[in-house]
Amino acid sequence: MKKTEINKKEYPAEAYTFIQELVNFAISRAGELRHVSGAELLENCRLYAAQQFGFMAQNVLENWNINSGDDIGNLVYELIETGKLSASPGDSREDFSIKFNLFENNNFRIKYEAEITEPLITD
Repeated sequence: MKKTEINKKEYPAEAYTFIQELVNFAISRAGELRHVSGAELLENCRLYAAQQFGFMAQNVLENWNINSGDDIGNLVYELIETGKLSASPGDSREDFSIKFNLFENNNFRIKYEAEITEPLITD
């Protein structure tokens, strides 16, 4: 993907905050302070989004124009360009262009079961 194509998509401020938090989440799950790869960020994205937004995760991410690994890569590299994140020498934006469907199999759909012990309306 060319840089001119990448910059066409706009993301709200919340998307950048989410990505910074996602990086911290991925590092904490790694169990040590170290570099996390693009693939690791993608693997952790679903879990982190589900923890933050529950069954609304897909809606929230779509609202922020985050629909694919490429979008996450765009956000990461924009944060790198502004000095808010850093990259290792072998890293590239293409690390996020792997086949990855963020919303595959409706991963954010959570089944809720309610147990009602008392009637809500009494006569």
